[in-house]
Amino acid sequence: GVAKTAAALLAAGREDEGRQVSQQAVETLDDPETRRVLVETALDAGELRAWHLDLLEGEALRRLRTKAAGMLSG
Repeated sequence: GVAKTAAALLAAGREDEGRQVSQQAVETLDDPETRRVLVETALDAGELRAWHLDLLEGEALRRLRTKAAGMLSG
């Protein structure tokens, strides 16, 4: 899916493209599930970026934001 494509682009060092794919997905499917999947996929792939945290919104995603922030700082 789109989240795996974005993570693969990041893994390949294609930062701008990976971010663009993620942003397009959010603009097209702007819902909490899309945002969560993009962040979780990047996290699982070891390709989480600080800008991923900006995708997270709402109380339902608070825990994932905390987990992601901890991984970025560690």
